[in-house]
Amino acid sequence: MIVLALCALAFLMLFFGFEMLLTMGLPALLAKLAFHPNMPDVVIAQKIMGGVNVSTLLAIPFFVFAADLMAHGVIAERLTELVRRLMGHYPGGVGHTTVGSCMMFGAVCGSAPATVAALGRLLFPELTRAGYSEKFALGLIAASAECALLIPPSITLIIYGWLTGTSIAALFAGGLAVGIVLGLAYMVLVQYETWRCGARPVPRPSWSERLQSLRSGFWAIGMPALILGGIYSGGFTATEAAAVAVVYALIVELWIYRALDWKQVFKIAEESAVTTVVIFILLAMGSLLSYFITLSDMQSVLVSFISDHKMNWV
Repeated sequence: MIVLALCALAFLMLFFGFEMLLTMGLPALLAKLAFHPNMPDVVIAQKIMGGVNVSTLLAIPFFVFAADLMAHGVIAERLTELVRRLMGHYPGGVGHTTVGSCMMFGAVCGSAPATVAALGRLLFPELTRAGYSEKFALGLIAASAECALLIPPSITLIIYGWLTGTSIAALFAGGLAVGIVLGLAYMVLVQYETWRCGARPVPRPSWSERLQSLRSGFWAIGMPALILGGIYSGGFTATEAAAVAVVYALIVELWIYRALDWKQVFKIAEESAVTTVVIFILLAMGSLLSYFITLSDMQSVLVSFISDHKMNWV
């Protein structure tokens, strides 16, 4: 009964457009007042703080900051240019460049929204000039960016590992294969759409142009190589990899490419802090709501319902 009331209230608030903070937090507070009036108020604060007071979650602000640094700097642009020079002249090359760039950037930042923000402005004009429709271009960028949810280091997998107690290294190992398969599936779709709409590839670059892109993108390629190599070799954990990503991005953008200055870095840090706060507030409210759902013994109710209705196939 408690769970049904909480779910009904949450869906009702979503329907009327309430913020997710209130959608998760208000039902939890009402559950405390209605069904657990003798519970000390301090428990609410403990569950909210306990939901985010986990060292593993330190990876989130670091990866968010690293992604914003690369998006505002030139690392994302250099990665895209390198992939375009290598793949863009083949049939469907511009679409394949989009998928490949999103996969490579996702292997650095671990965030799908950051991938869209960084690469969308670069890839959307290229796709429309090649002959793809605006709807397909937007859909391909948004869908390809979802590979960042699977390809390590994925913020989503970090949160899932924290919630379930699953080994993050094992999640990364599994997510890498699935992310690559998903990217290849998108490339098949791109090839079909290319044949259907007659999209044009970019002119074939010379070998000197390819080498120039490789030289200019050398430090950009080093980011995914360093992060993935360090994680899979056991050199550092996911949280440490996130910190290394920030340091590497700062060094490359400030002193090697000279694309940013310290004033811009502080502004980017402010934007990253706002994004991080939003994520952590939602995690905290979700932790509080899950606590009251656990108190309602929801798992036993579901098991009994399935057994009583002979739904063993579930």
